Amino acid sequence: TVVENRPGANGRIAGQAVKGAAPDGRTLLVCPASAMVHLPHVFKDLGYDPFNDFTPVAQLVENAFAFAISAKIPANNLAEWGAWCKQNPDQATYGSPGQGSSPHFMGDQVGRALAAPMRHVPYRGNNFALSDVTGGHISGMVSTTGQLVPQHKAGHIRILAVTARTRLPELPD
Repeated sequence: TVVENRPGANGRIAGQAVKGAAPDGRTLLVCPASAMVHLPHVFKDLGYDPFNDFTPVAQLVENAFAFAISAKIPANNLAEWGAWCKQNPDQATYGSPGQGSSPHFMGDQVGRALAAPMRHVPYRGNNFALSDVTGGHISGMVSTTGQLVPQHKAGHIRILAVTARTRLPELPD
């Protein structure tokens, strides 16, 4: 049995299901790091202990995340974005796929690093957030580069930062 994890409450359910499975070596939880790192700080009772109930087996994927803003905002880098947020605090919003998700915390860290007011807008998945960023309904968002690069190249959004260790070939600038 392979149990897939999703951000938020579904991550709790997946962790609980695997914890409750027979320890016969036939059940595997495939999840983002947030299920073991972030969720214990978001929920009072996960129903599992990430340190004692699970044994890490392998890292399957490493995703680069990006912080992007609507192309309608006159900012070309993080410093300009921070200044814009300070001048427009009521419009300084960023979307994520939900409360307690990695993108939620990453967006919060961007705001803290810039000392800029940024209000989090949780969505039920990144597609809705991306639609609202491209439409100018929210100012920015955090998601994987795989989702954001096509919209960046089309000129609908502007990627200002990535979490990758090295420059990404698809984002040479």
